Amino acid sequence: MTPKPTPTPSATPHSVQHVVMVTFSTTTNFFAFGKPNNGTVHAGDTIVWQDVSGVDHAIAWDTPGSPTDAPAIPADSTSTPVTMTMTGTFHYHCAIHGTLQAGTIVVG
Repeated sequence: MTPKPTPTPSATPHSVQHVVMVTFSTTTNFFAFGKPNNGTVHAGDTIVWQDVSGVDHAIAWDTPGSPTDAPAIPADSTSTPVTMTMTGTFHYHCAIHGTLQAGTIVVG
């Protein structure tokens, strides 16, 4: 009888937490969302927004199918994490400061 090969366990995907900085831009003279750190965002990864602008902010999603979590971002603090469960391009803006303060998260 020929022995069967032992299957190799596949790599277990792990989630990464990405931080999006919320700053005051001296270029636009308004608040701005940065891009997620830690490279590409994948389904299952989490996003937190870290405010260093000194003013409260809140996330409002603009794209259908976006996460249902819409966290507040207290001044000089960090939001609760949002898990990105689907791939796609997700646009959002600040519910307090309007669409002049907008951002995009691409989940690949």
